[in-house]
Amino acid sequence: MINKVGLWNQTCQRPIYSPGSQSGSIFVDKVNVDPQDSIMCSFVRASDWFRDHLTESDEVYLKLNCEGCEVDIIEDLLDSNEYRKVKSLGVAFDVTKIPSQRGRELEIQQRLKTYGMGNYLDIEVKIGEPDNEKVQRWLRMAGADRRLLANRMRQNVYRSQVFASRISRFLRDA
Repeated sequence: MINKVGLWNQTCQRPIYSPGSQSGSIFVDKVNVDPQDSIMCSFVRASDWFRDHLTESDEVYLKLNCEGCEVDIIEDLLDSNEYRKVKSLGVAFDVTKIPSQRGRELEIQQRLKTYGMGNYLDIEVKIGEPDNEKVQRWLRMAGADRRLLANRMRQNVYRSQVFASRISRFLRDA
């Protein structure tokens, strides 16, 4: 299922400046953003989406690289207690690129520490490393590559069914 919305700390319509670029953001004062180039987008409150779509048994690896909205999303998830569903958070603190948001990175890191939430990694730590390698490093560190036994069993059953279906088609068509 694809949700054509962004996550934020409220459900609303907001402009994204410089849409389609790597700098696109809801913050007009973000570096490399053109305030004259924007489109309206739909946003859903992150905690509402978590409550409506995730269960306690889901294994959630949350990657946030959202050009300044990451701190608002994390705060919303902490305030609503929905953050408890996050097994690991990989975050790029883009708020450092927004004059009106500076300082919020340290505030949210302190808050995560105060709440005992050591399950996050700043994925931008290694400058120059390709993005896909940063994400893969975070997922390995978070243990996402160690799937639960039940998941592996389901995947093996599915593979067996697909294989049996292909053999059946092959024999039928031969």
